[in-house]
Amino acid sequence: MRYQKVIIGLLFFACILGGLTYASSLPYEKQDLRQLIKQYVDTEYVVEHYSHIDFDYGGKPVSIAYSGVEGFIEFFIRKAAHAVTFATIAVTVYFLLARLSSVSVALPWSGCLTAVIAVLDEWHQSFTINRTALLSDVMLDMAAGYTALLIAFLLHITLRTEKPVRWSDVYRRRKKL
Repeated sequence: MRYQKVIIGLLFFACILGGLTYASSLPYEKQDLRQLIKQYVDTEYVVEHYSHIDFDYGGKPVSIAYSGVEGFIEFFIRKAAHAVTFATIAVTVYFLLARLSSVSVALPWSGCLTAVIAVLDEWHQSFTINRTALLSDVMLDMAAGYTALLIAFLLHITLRTEKPVRWSDVYRRRKKL
């Protein structure tokens, strides 16, 4: 049973990596969400409530004034996709390694593998037409992965399937002494 879960986890991990590789190899034009956003989002509402947001990411400004409403929303969708993907990668690797070894081995190795995959993803993306490799994306990927690892680790050590302590057992042991 233990190895069946590992095999399923490896298949899931392979699917994630396959999807990531496929997405990184697509030119921007094939991933452009702006027309879809324009069709379904009330742009006046976004301008009214979010036009004050203005910051730099990867050396470029991110704002409604610079990118338009559709480009602004698309930026957050794309970065959320990065974060969710790398959080999933980190947690999947962590639980796979924790099943095969100890938590003290699984935690640092899953963090290292997440960082390596983030760097390789951006490097792969640098060979794709109209795509750029950004250190900012690697940092975002690693931050999402490490945050997910921290949460997974805390849940893992908190919810271990150890036999709970019953106070009646403690009382009986004290009484025997």
